[in-house]
Parts: sequence; structure tokens; C-alpha cells
Amino acid sequence: MLTLRIPSQLACADFVTLNDAGGNRTSCGLSMRNPIADGESPQAWMESIPEDIDFLIAWSGTLGDDLFGRDSPMNWLGPGQTALTAFLAGVSPLLIERGIGLLLRPHCRHVLGDATTARSFLDTLDPNFPVGLALDPASILEPEMCKAGADHYRRTFEILGPITDLVILTGAEPTANAVTAVPIGEGSIDASLLVDLLKEHCQPDTPVGLLADDQNEGLDMQIALLTASR
Repeated sequence: MLTLRIPSQLACADFVTLNDAGGNRTSCGLSMRNPIADGESPQAWMESIPEDIDFLIAWSGTLGDDLFGRDSPMNWLGPGQTALTAFLAGVSPLLIERGIGLLLRPHCRHVLGDATTARSFLDTLDPNFPVGLALDPASILEPEMCKAGADHYRRTFEILGPITDLVILTGAEPTANAVTAVPIGEGSIDASLLVDLLKEHCQPDTPVGLLADDQNEGLDMQIALLTASR
């Protein structure tokens, strides 16, 4: 099982190449750019991606000005999915030319805002697009959903676990305006539930991303929880 280190602090405009749990550079990258932002183009978006990347994790994006704003209802209506489909149609030839697979990462305030929407969109997407899924269940939660967070995690894994190409496995901690992803064992989601859902709904060789700070605080404990259950 490939375990990737997901930085716990990352500015919205950043792109990073991910390391594995041992600190070795991988060919997987993480983008925080909004792919359907006004004025963004597939060509410009691709310019930030290094040449040696094979897989790229990216948001499905928002039509709003703020990447994580709550005021963009068009994301969940026709215009949102139309914009995302148009972006994917434009970027797919560039991805194929460079041999890159794109893994869309749903978020509750983006076009792919919940598990059902993400599954429906991916199931009907042009199969020639080199596009898959990076499942990040904490990102699909709004703060008010955390009281029933365990149920939402279960439903998300039931719908998306079987088709996901990578899981970003974290707990969730609600704040006033958003949900903060926290390492396994912290927050409102029990660690044993996380590893049970991973084992039950995802393929055994599915890569897993774990949250870690610059000092890798607690990373060994998270890896131990995973390896003990798989």
C-alpha cells in the first residue's frame, strides 16, 4: 500500500509534489488551483504541473470567487457541471500527451459537492478522459453535518469507495465556518471507523494520503493504525 504525506498547511494557489511516508518524492502531485475559475484555461492550469508528475489530485472547482466560499449555488446546478465538463474536455488531451492521470477531489462547496453527485458525474463522464477520483470524505462535510459525521462517512465510502483511485484519510473537526481535516485519531470521527471503512469499501492496494505537518507529527501512529487493519 502506497502511503502519501498530505501537507496540513497549503495555500490556495500552491502546487506540491507529494512525498511518501518515508520522505521520498513520488510522481503524485496536489493542486489547489480552481480549474473552473473565471479566466482560467486548461493550458494555463497545466503550466504549473512539473514534467515528472504521473498523477495529479485536484479540486473539481467552483464558479464562485472564493475557492471555499458558501455563496455559489450555481456549482450544484447545470452551469457548474457544464463548466467542469468543458474544462476536462480541454485539459484531457494535454494530460494524455504528458501521460498524467487526473484525480478529482470532491468538496462540499464545489461542483462535485457530495458523494452522489460525484458518482453520477464520474459514471457518465467520457471514458476517454484520463480522470479518476481522490476520495476525501472530510472535505464533503459542512460544520453542521459533523454531529452525524460517522453516518456521512459511511455513506460516502459506500458510494465512492469502490471506484476511488486514492483516499485522503483524515478525521474532521468542525469550526464556525468550515470543517478542518485532522489526523486519524483526532476530531469527531473515530479512528477505528476510518480504517474499517477503508478496508470494507476500497481495494486493498488503494493508495492512502495521511495528514502530516512539517515535522511529521503523529504520522507513524497513523500508519500503524492502517497497517494493523489491512
